[in-house]
Amino acid sequence: GNKLKYWQFRAGDDLNWAESKSDSGWQTLRIDKENYILNKHDGNFWLRTTVYIADSLFYDQILVLTHYALYSADEVYWDGDLILENGRVADNKEDERLGQYRPQVKLSKCASKKGLHTIAIRVSNHHFKDQKNTYGFLNIGLLDFYYGDDIRWLNEVVMITTILLTSALFSLILFFGLQRKVSYLLFSLFLIMQSVKLLFKYIWGMYDLQIDTYHLMGFLIDMSFPLGNFFLLSFLIFEFNLPKRLELNMSAFVLTFLLAYILPTQATIFELIFAFILMLYAVYKRLENSIISLVGILGLGVCTYLGYEEQLYWGYFIGIMFYITCLFLVAARHMWKTAKLHQESVLRSARLENQLIKKNIQPHFLMNSLVSLQQLIKEHPQKASSMIDALADEFHLFSKISENKLIPITDELKICDAHLKIMQFRKDATFTMEQIGIDGTEQIPPAVFHTLIENGISHGYGNRNEGKFVLEKIKLENGIRYRLFNDGDIDCEPRHRKNGSGTKYIIARLNESYGDKWKLESQPVENGWEVTIDLYN
Repeated sequence: GNKLKYWQFRAGDDLNWAESKSDSGWQTLRIDKENYILNKHDGNFWLRTTVYIADSLFYDQILVLTHYALYSADEVYWDGDLILENGRVADNKEDERLGQYRPQVKLSKCASKKGLHTIAIRVSNHHFKDQKNTYGFLNIGLLDFYYGDDIRWLNEVVMITTILLTSALFSLILFFGLQRKVSYLLFSLFLIMQSVKLLFKYIWGMYDLQIDTYHLMGFLIDMSFPLGNFFLLSFLIFEFNLPKRLELNMSAFVLTFLLAYILPTQATIFELIFAFILMLYAVYKRLENSIISLVGILGLGVCTYLGYEEQLYWGYFIGIMFYITCLFLVAARHMWKTAKLHQESVLRSARLENQLIKKNIQPHFLMNSLVSLQQLIKEHPQKASSMIDALADEFHLFSKISENKLIPITDELKICDAHLKIMQFRKDATFTMEQIGIDGTEQIPPAVFHTLIENGISHGYGNRNEGKFVLEKIKLENGIRYRLFNDGDIDCEPRHRKNGSGTKYIIARLNESYGDKWKLESQPVENGWEVTIDLYN
């Protein structure tokens, strides 16, 4: 339908004004940017305008009048005849009865004949006297066009809401799939707030609501605007890990609600300017993906402004969809990088597996073991048989666990015991291992303690014929600590312990399994050497 313009206003109440043609006592209707009436009144007033029907209607064409949000009750007069009663107009709150938010009336063939017609609206607003009045947005048009407009508008709302809710669901999936990154949860809440607005607008447009229900929903929409804008600003703050996040979030919260109260229609524009400034800072600091986000915020701001100036229909929501597209490009890039890192991790794991196998069948190990075995066969055949069993056990265990990222600590201890037996035969020494606090349910990367024990024997015992290892598990506030102690000599050079291939293997395994949530330390202590591995939650 066509929105009627050139309204006149008159405070007070007199039924004779319904058919009066005189302009005496009438003044031009003054409205602000938000379509609120600026003319003064005490709860009762009249509105009047004219409409010219250029052509007579065909037999199947029907003209309808529709208006929105005239508080609290009203009567519509067409050429002096009452054609619509919406609630009960009165001069006090007790007698006044609330009408509907969007009443509609069909005009008769006689009333809608060709020519100039006067429309007068009698209004009373005592239930919401302290609130601003809109002038009703009265429209006139053919019934078929109204139905067509309603269906088209409904389809647009459903399409936009579907996009927003689907994007919100995708953001929640990213939140749960990317280590519960708070920024994705905040962006999902932002999209949900926009969907709530559209849902209420749909209810407004498709159902005949009482004015008081309209006010309640209007309050909820008024709350969803600053909340949605706050979630957007907070998303940017967390996504780019901006400094002083607490202060920025508090400032964003105060800003959104303060602007919503002072400048309700322009608040979103000012908040997008604030978001743009945040993104300029992120670009200045060369933060990852900040340029894409800056482009998205700029597009959202331009579309919102064009929508505000009525130059772009659904401008604000088109801007949101543009920003969603930019963010999903960022998410796609992130997932591609994650997949690439995963593939590299798989390849690195395969290299570690080969390294682990080679480490335990390397020629010097085999040669030394075979020389020791040959000597034992000559001198102690029974010990030679035991050494062969120990070698077989170690190789069997390594072949069993080499493909795993984590293994039960019981399997690791079996490998350590097998290796200690082999080294006892090779060095003609006695090695023991004590366990403290190990309950057998722990999972660790394969051959970590085995490698530490091997390093300990190689660098700490020399020609000594006796050695002791102690493996202890200690609970920390944010994880656990493994402490491996040996009573070897501490006069060897520390670099042999820190920069060898064994230590590099351990670091690679810890990185693969725990990311950056671990710490490895190796140092001399009283009566020996100590290695600690902290694993954090």
